[in-house]
Amino acid sequence: MEPISAIALSVALGAGAVAGKEAVSAVVKDAYATLKTLIKDRYPKVSVDQLEQAPESKSRRAAVEEDLASVGASDDTELAAAAQRLMELIQQQAPALASAIHRSTDHGSVGDTSRSRCCPSM
Repeated sequence: MEPISAIALSVALGAGAVAGKEAVSAVVKDAYATLKTLIKDRYPKVSVDQLEQAPESKSRRAAVEEDLASVGASDDTELAAAAQRLMELIQQQAPALASAIHRSTDHGSVGDTSRSRCCPSM
């Protein structure tokens, strides 16, 4: 999975986890808040608001991916690491949610922590 795709997928997963019915720990909520803060602080032109409203939406995820790519976020290793950490936490604590969001994408496994699939630049 490309870094930009992993970041957008992480936003979708985080939004789904925080807003969803499954109980997730404060660690997941904090990791999601960290990811959103990194995006908002470093890339103010990128909005994740629409994706948060519909985390399962392929088109909204694609829009976030496009916006992140246009601002050069693909080279941001700290952002990619935050995205990976959030995906790992959600896979551990809310695997049903991870599977549901993952089914709406063509990317690699949500729980796949190999750097070659998610974050090759790390």
